[in-house]
Amino acid sequence: MKTINTELASYITNNLNLLCQSTLRTQRQSTAPLSAYESQKRDLKYLQDTQYTLQYLSRAIDLDSPLLFEEFIQWLKTLLTGLGFSESAILTFLRYLKMTLIEVIPDHLHSTLQIYLDLIDPAFHSNKSGDLHLVSDLPFWTNITQNYLDSVLSGRRNDAVSGLMHYVSDIDSIKQIYLNVLQPAQRQVGKLWHLNKISVAQEHYATGVTQLFMSQMYAHIFTTEIKHKRIVSVCVQGELHEIGLRMVTDILEMEGWDTWFLGANMPISGLIETLIEKQVHVLAVSATMTFHLPQVESIIKAVRAEPKLARIQILVGGYPFLIDNTLWSKLGADGFASDAAVAVDVAESLYLKVVSG
Repeated sequence: MKTINTELASYITNNLNLLCQSTLRTQRQSTAPLSAYESQKRDLKYLQDTQYTLQYLSRAIDLDSPLLFEEFIQWLKTLLTGLGFSESAILTFLRYLKMTLIEVIPDHLHSTLQIYLDLIDPAFHSNKSGDLHLVSDLPFWTNITQNYLDSVLSGRRNDAVSGLMHYVSDIDSIKQIYLNVLQPAQRQVGKLWHLNKISVAQEHYATGVTQLFMSQMYAHIFTTEIKHKRIVSVCVQGELHEIGLRMVTDILEMEGWDTWFLGANMPISGLIETLIEKQVHVLAVSATMTFHLPQVESIIKAVRAEPKLARIQILVGGYPFLIDNTLWSKLGADGFASDAAVAVDVAESLYLKVVSG
């Protein structure tokens, strides 16, 4: 049965262009004329921001998750202010968007729509901190992480990698570097980009350096030892943030699992074939962006529909699941992990369900 949330989300998605153009017309009528060139640039940026906001709104409504949209508004404010937009300009944009939605969307959907629109002002004016901090409980690792970041963001790849190699002695030391240096460092890089303190190029370079170090650890991590716990890890199609799941997969390998990291853009049919062939116990699926959650759901439904995979357990992770910790169950997964360390414990408990069931 089609719910009001599903109907509203579908209406927004199916009328995305209409809603974007209507919002743009309202904005044009309320601002001073610009030159043709400047007007074209402004309109393009305006349409992009409107489309992005509507996509997030649609996904949040479809998943019945006000938390996702609330978090997005806070994220959008931080991003746009970092790019030089004033708070008043951002609020004006959001006000025009609300006006358009109320005007265009059918009346019988307004009560549900209003729940989400009422979140905008409180979320925007919340005092959520944008401060930067390194996530580590131990000063020893915090200092190493800071040195690593300083080298990476200064373009000193060799210094960054060699600095970490100094602390590599055995499998446990590699695991500690993953958990206490690489994981918080990557989070910090993402935060710096969000605050417009580093460029996209620097973000990509940092990820590349982290991947370089990880690749040099593979001779230590991967062995020919026979292992009984098996997991396949995959990102949804179009996902650009693979490194978090790659870290999780490597740590599971260090914890005695046989692992297969398939990355992003893996066709679902090929994934199903791999799960059957490898007789996998757990499937790990990662999505960083809210509008990729329907693809997570599609993977889960495809796995559940295959009789040969009736006992497999599905673990999900990624940023949206941190915002709303009920999403994993709404999508039909068996559990979720907030970080790499938690993923090890959750995967172990899911494995025990398979072998004891």
